[in-house]
Amino acid sequence: MLGGGENALMLPEQASNIRLQSSETPQEIFRNNLDALVDGPWGGVINTGSRLIPLSLAWRSLADHQSAAANDIRQMIQDNRLRLMQLAGPGARFTWWGEDGNGDAFLTAWAWYADWQASQALGVTQQPEYWQHMLDSYAEQADNMPLLHRALVLAWAQEMNLPCKTLLKGLDEAIARRGTKDEDFSEEDIRDINDSLILDTPESPLADAVANVLTMTLLKKAQLKSTVMPQVQQYAWDKRQTAISRWRTRLCCSIAVVTLPRRPLF
Repeated sequence: MLGGGENALMLPEQASNIRLQSSETPQEIFRNNLDALVDGPWGGVINTGSRLIPLSLAWRSLADHQSAAANDIRQMIQDNRLRLMQLAGPGARFTWWGEDGNGDAFLTAWAWYADWQASQALGVTQQPEYWQHMLDSYAEQADNMPLLHRALVLAWAQEMNLPCKTLLKGLDEAIARRGTKDEDFSEEDIRDINDSLILDTPESPLADAVANVLTMTLLKKAQLKSTVMPQVQQYAWDKRQTAISRWRTRLCCSIAVVTLPRRPLF
């Protein structure tokens, strides 16, 4: 966090293309970093799918879909959709780089969700069964997935209007069985804004708490009741709020974005 007056920034020697962004909410942080999703040089499933999200948002925001800028964005969307298709494995399942394997349910869901966003933006109509691969993959692997990954997949499925009430009930029951972890989250849980809770620590106490809160929101939207004990729900909510408070103290007032060679983020 930067305060008034002079603020010395300790930057690596290789730092370049330094930008300072003012962000007061998580939503502003996301919007301010959409460019990074589009410009990422990697061609794996996560990165290809991630590019489709801001491109789809950009397309929807255009007043003139016949302009040169619109043509460029449309072409970028089509190119990245084609790249996703090339990465798909048997049964339209996805691995990190399209290598051989059974496919990962979380990566598969992200790819299908990104494709859905692009389809919605371009007005491409698909039959409901077209998206069923996403739910089939989830149903097969759900028992072995981190709770956070399960909650995110079902959040995307709910946004896509896919039938997921039964799967939501299953997730709620899994959270109820898990209860609360004895250990509390520490500074290690939020040590670096470049660490991904979703990819790096999806089974941490904080990740479980976020999954619990997200699941409660999804159940409410689906008009379903949770079987999780109220004290467990409150524990998850308190943990999430404490984490947000710490993140805001560190990050949200001012964020220096430094472009460095590093692993893709999600």
